[in-house]
This record gives sequence, structure tokens and C-alpha cells, in this order.
Amino acid sequence: MKSPKPRNYRPSTSIRGSSIPPPEIRHKRSQSKVFRTLQLSQSAANAATSKYNSTMSDYRYREDVTDGYLSLHYALPKTVFIAGVRADNVNYTSWSPTSSNGIASSNFARRNGSYINPLPSFDIVHHFPMSINLHASYSRSIGRPTPSNIAQAEKMTCGSSDETSIATCTISMGNPNLRPRKAHNFDVALDKFFDHDNGVLSATFFSKIISDDIYNQTSIYSQDGEIYESTTPMNATSSILRGVEFSALDRSIAVLGQVFDLSVNATWMQGHMHYYENGVLMRTNHLIYQPDVLVNRAVT
Repeated sequence: MKSPKPRNYRPSTSIRGSSIPPPEIRHKRSQSKVFRTLQLSQSAANAATSKYNSTMSDYRYREDVTDGYLSLHYALPKTVFIAGVRADNVNYTSWSPTSSNGIASSNFARRNGSYINPLPSFDIVHHFPMSINLHASYSRSIGRPTPSNIAQAEKMTCGSSDETSIATCTISMGNPNLRPRKAHNFDVALDKFFDHDNGVLSATFFSKIISDDIYNQTSIYSQDGEIYESTTPMNATSSILRGVEFSALDRSIAVLGQVFDLSVNATWMQGHMHYYENGVLMRTNHLIYQPDVLVNRAVT
């Protein structure tokens, strides 16, 4: 006579003393192994991407600058003339990382460049009665590119979390052929001195005509079914910036036995830039990083 089986009885599934888990337990273990395998694969991929980006960001840049300046002054009883010229000579070398088929190399691509620019300037200061001065000036200036603008290698990032971008991958790179921005600067200022020349009220009109201004050009294209967004620093065709600045300064503000300098200025600016995109001349009504209004105040 067989004894009755208890409730929830499960027959033994042992073979030679080794217990065989039920099917649902085997399924859970299989899922866990797949999950751990995926985690390890993602971790290895993230580590490889991090190493690649770190290697491709390791550029080097050397810049040697030599300047010389000559100035001539000529003074009349009420007017002063100042003429000068500065020679700006630059030699630079960049070392950019290289890659092949998405694999970073230990080799660097070396590029050399140089340029020399004569930078003249001319100032006139006329002294009117009642401590009023009229100051007019012209100067030529340059703005050199940052090292990353020239030496940064191509760097690709895929799977961005930016939901506003339609691109699958973003690419950023430097431009070894980038030229320095050059500007013709015109300024006219009217200054009124007061408080025994410790204070001054000033109104200035300025205009800058800029060539080879530097901006980041972004292009979107499709390749092998993927959408790429590429960003590269480029030289614009021409830019103009004009504005008016009002300022006040007083170096004799006495409070509790202490003397403070009080200054405040407000600037209004307007500019535009021309540049080429896909062979078409474009215009934007702002310069890079240019605000419309700028206000500063300080107490020292």
C-alpha cells in the first residue's frame, strides 16, 4: 500500500545525486546570465569609447610670438598726435592625434604655420576749455585662434541624450587652416573731467570692420543610413560691429574715512556677419557671443 502524497508534492528530478532545477528556475538563471553578459559588453564598449575620446583630445600646440613697436608723438598747445605701428609675428606648431577606422593611433599629425601682421595706430587728442577732451583713434588689431580651434582632432560621439538633435552621431574637429581674425577699429570719444581730474564722464562711438572672423560651422548629412552633425571652426567673410558706450568714473568717493573708486558703464552694440554655407553667402545679424546691451558697475 502506497502512502498518500502530501499537498504540493513534486517528484524528484535528481540524476546520479545531482539536482536538476525546475524549468522556471533554469529560465531565470538564463535571463540573469544574458543580462550580466549585456552589462559586461556595455561596460567594455563605454571603456573603449572613453579611451578613444581621451586619446583624440590629447592634442599639443606651441606658439612663438615676437612683437616690435614704434611710436611717434607730436604735440601742439591744444592737440596731441600719436602714431605707431606694431609688428606681430607668430610661428606655431600643432600635433593632432590620428585615427584609422575608428581606432586611435599613438601617432600625431604635425602641422606648421606662421604669419606676420603690421598693426598701425593713430590717435588725436584735442583739449577744449572746461576740461573737455575730444579723442579720435584708428587702429588695426588681430585675434589669434585658440589652440583647440587649430589642433583638435576629429572626435565622434554617438548615442547623444540630446532629444532636440536629429543626428545619430556628432563630430567635432579643429581647422589647421584657420586664419586669425583682423579688425579695423575706429573710436571717437568725448570726455568731461571733474573733481580736480579725479572723475570723468565719457561718451564713445566705436566701429569695427572685421575680416576672417571665427565661428563654428555646423553641417548635417546622411551616410550609410546614419545622420551626422559635424562642427568645425571656420573663417567668416566679413563682420561689422558698431556701438555707443557711456561711462562714469570717480576716484574720490569718501565713506567713513575711506576713499573708494566708483565706476559704471553701459554699452549698446549692433553687428552683423557674412559667411559662406554650401557655397551660398549668408548673413546673421549678430556676431559670435555679442550681446545687444552690456552694463557694468564696480566699487573698489
